[in-house]
Amino acid sequence: MLGSFTPDPIAFRKMMARTSAVISGSTTLHFLLREPSSWKPQDIDIIAVGAGYDRMLLFILSLPGAQVVSDTLDETGGEEIDSHLYGGLRRLVKVHTNMAKFNVIESVGSIVYNTIAHYWGTHVMNAITADTILCAYPTLTLSHKVIQVRYAATGNPVAKYQERGFHILNRRLRDLTLSDSCEDSVLCSSRNRYFGDKDTLVVAVPGVVTTAASHNVDANQSGRVSAWKLGGLACGTTDCYLSSSPRCQHLWQLNICKL
Repeated sequence: MLGSFTPDPIAFRKMMARTSAVISGSTTLHFLLREPSSWKPQDIDIIAVGAGYDRMLLFILSLPGAQVVSDTLDETGGEEIDSHLYGGLRRLVKVHTNMAKFNVIESVGSIVYNTIAHYWGTHVMNAITADTILCAYPTLTLSHKVIQVRYAATGNPVAKYQERGFHILNRRLRDLTLSDSCEDSVLCSSRNRYFGDKDTLVVAVPGVVTTAASHNVDANQSGRVSAWKLGGLACGTTDCYLSSSPRCQHLWQLNICKL
């Protein structure tokens, strides 16, 4: 995969390890499906935080033909930069090289997975580190199903993925009907999710490269995780918001039901 957008895949992988960067978005999705398809990723999303972000950006700018197309800094915590597509994003630098188009993303806070946890659909909630492949919703993703959890309008990504053979399931909470009966309710109980939990598909990538960060604690020295909520309202309750936890950072809620 790396050979399709960099002249030196080994050097790129080593830089990912040094900076704890991850590749996400449609590039990771295309790699996970591992099947002949009529579509190809249009660009590569690579995410890092802090000094690792600066170092990865400089590395990509050193690739042959690299040119900065746009550079957007968001001090609001990711609310202004395509928030309906991303969110949890502080800076987005678009770089075109001789081989590929890069979206070099700085995640909000100190956790690289914050940005991915804010994506608009479950199909792109995946990540590739220097030594690990992570898929948050493997059953859905590998069967070409998508739960849309955030509004996505710019560039009409919903239609784009429908054309690529994905079935979009809208499970936004406001579109669902509450019921007093647990047995008949269209909503299900909710729980926290994070990358590396028991429902995440985790595949080790052979090689001598080791990532400085552990995927299951989201690479944070304080032991925090970037968590999101799976599920809608618990039956018979009215509180649909996830309260803040001192162990978690940048929490939000995926209002969806089990299929």
